[in-house]
Amino acid sequence: MHTRTLKRMACLLAALTLTLTACRGPEADPAAELSPEARARTVPIVRSFKLVPMEEPLVVEFEAPKPSPNASPQLAVTVRVRESGPHSSAVIRDQITRLGLAAEIHLVRLKEGQEIPVRLARFVPRPDGAPTAVDVGTDGIVPGAEPYTVDISSLIDSGIIKTGETVRTLAFAWAPDAEKGTYRLSLRLINPPEEVGRVDVELLVAYQFRYK
Repeated sequence: MHTRTLKRMACLLAALTLTLTACRGPEADPAAELSPEARARTVPIVRSFKLVPMEEPLVVEFEAPKPSPNASPQLAVTVRVRESGPHSSAVIRDQITRLGLAAEIHLVRLKEGQEIPVRLARFVPRPDGAPTAVDVGTDGIVPGAEPYTVDISSLIDSGIIKTGETVRTLAFAWAPDAEKGTYRLSLRLINPPEEVGRVDVELLVAYQFRYK
């Protein structure tokens, strides 16, 4: 077969491949194929939550997929704050931050029948600058929750919020380098202030927004 003929066939094959790719369109989001039950246990996840004393911890098992391009691998345990009466979510978030919201948090990865403790980090506020991050101790005690920015695009894609909806979150702690897999979260509030008992919040586990 002549060299010119081979080149012509190669060009035709490349053009056909490009045409098929264009017809197929962009790859579908894997989360879109999940059943409602699977979607409810796949990050980002939300759970009903009240800022009241807890005798027993809230325990949640969930699946953490690979973070989206808009997210970092920091998997955060947060409280999403909503508007309440005349108060905006920003005002309520700042009130909770000021009053303090202590908790005991443990996160383990479930792999091949084992429970592998996951290292957590938390913010330490500083009056003269931005907060710094330190590891959470083995006791899991976190003295407060600090403002945090989660990946909004994943919340929209999962149907948790609508496009343009404001999200205010406070992070108890986060896993700095979370891996794809199955996790179990245990969270117990420690003597939460009475002033925040009726605040409209929910537990939100999500990846952090990736700053460009």
